[in-house]
Amino acid sequence: MIKKTLTAIIPMLLFTTSIYLAQTAQQSNYSFRVDKYGKLKIELKANQLFAKEIKLTQNQRIGNVLTKKTDQGGGIVETLIQKWKNNEWVDTLKILYSYDESNNTAAFITQEWVNNEWENSLKDSIVYDANANPILKIFQLWGGNGWFNSQKDSTIYNTNKDVVESISQTWHDTAWLNDIRSTFTYDDHNNQIGYLFQLWGDTTWTDFMQWVYQYNLKDLMTEALSKIKMDQDWVDQERITYSYNNKDLLAEELHEQNMFVNWMNTERWTYTYDANDNKIERVKEFWQGNDWTNFERKSYEYQNGYLWVEVTQEWLGTDWANTDREEYTTENNQITVILWQKWNNNEWINFEKWTNTYGAPVGVKNEKQLPQKFYLAQNYPNPFNPTTIIKYSIPSFSTFSPLAKGRTEEGFVTLKIYDILGQEVSTIVNKKQIPGNYQVTFSAISLPSGIYLYSLKVGKYSITKKMLLLK
Repeated sequence: MIKKTLTAIIPMLLFTTSIYLAQTAQQSNYSFRVDKYGKLKIELKANQLFAKEIKLTQNQRIGNVLTKKTDQGGGIVETLIQKWKNNEWVDTLKILYSYDESNNTAAFITQEWVNNEWENSLKDSIVYDANANPILKIFQLWGGNGWFNSQKDSTIYNTNKDVVESISQTWHDTAWLNDIRSTFTYDDHNNQIGYLFQLWGDTTWTDFMQWVYQYNLKDLMTEALSKIKMDQDWVDQERITYSYNNKDLLAEELHEQNMFVNWMNTERWTYTYDANDNKIERVKEFWQGNDWTNFERKSYEYQNGYLWVEVTQEWLGTDWANTDREEYTTENNQITVILWQKWNNNEWINFEKWTNTYGAPVGVKNEKQLPQKFYLAQNYPNPFNPTTIIKYSIPSFSTFSPLAKGRTEEGFVTLKIYDILGQEVSTIVNKKQIPGNYQVTFSAISLPSGIYLYSLKVGKYSITKKMLLLK
């Protein structure tokens, strides 16, 4: 039976949809496991994909392609998803975004095109703490006349603003019942060293699986080891070993499976970079017999510093053959169109298109709402792959100088990303901005795994923080 694997990220917004499908599906139709990043891998039989598969795929892609908001706080207000049918684009799905007064994403609403009109389908609502960390996410389904609760995720952070616990609950009749708990641990360098996945029993949490991570002296991850709880013992399941080139860029990712007697190779990913350290190729191989066999190759092209085209090929025994193509249209540092194509009869055929519409900034309503301090939040999620949200605040000029009471003029702001060696890899903001709260989404789709620094500078004031990209 052909299977398709869909990925959702815990404890991100996408997790709710995935868990819901896994829990409400029949045993014969779905199976799931958790990978090294706390990602839920859901497998569905090909003949069971129908509408639910479309919704899950859509939510998964939000986490992979959503680009940063405009520097002035304006974000995506609508994403239109279309399929190519009979030589024209046909509307299928629409995602509507709303923001709170601090420019945090407050809700996602997904609608389906049914009988020539848009019909509500899914809704994710998000609540934030004072540090702009998402602490509560509620997933609801449309019931025809209103929204019905389905899933709730509650998240706790430590003083470094790292996620330490995320609890998922499902709605039963009139109450939320515990379902899944994810616990994260860190070392003194703020590296994530552990991830514990537990399921709720009748009265207590039961260990299910965990990941343990190791790092070298440069804080680069060198090993990820998964363990499954069997009876009272933790049993090794999968081991991933990471190696790097002389620029500390990820060069190889080796996957092994525990065969109880020894470790057996399963798959290997190798990476190639250009002179600017952009990833230009990723080759995936499977272990067959006593040797590696090609399976999939992805090639990346860039334009003006941004990812432009991603081509996927499969190995046919003697040569690579095209299968899929993704093309990104970027305007004003934002992805406006994503085009998916399939290879057929020696040419690329349109398959699906996403069109993002951006709105005006939320803005500051009055002087009382202006932030009173210069602030840079910890990125979320962290670790991330491949996008993460960075929030910051620019105070009124009266905060900087008592002689500038009440002024709200623009100040020059820069927000830049650096690698662990201090080399600049991206400039997110480089312009004048008025006092207020801002949010941008940084996409590291072209960067290798590793530790990166993001630095905010306004006049003589600057703040730098660390984030971790795991691919």
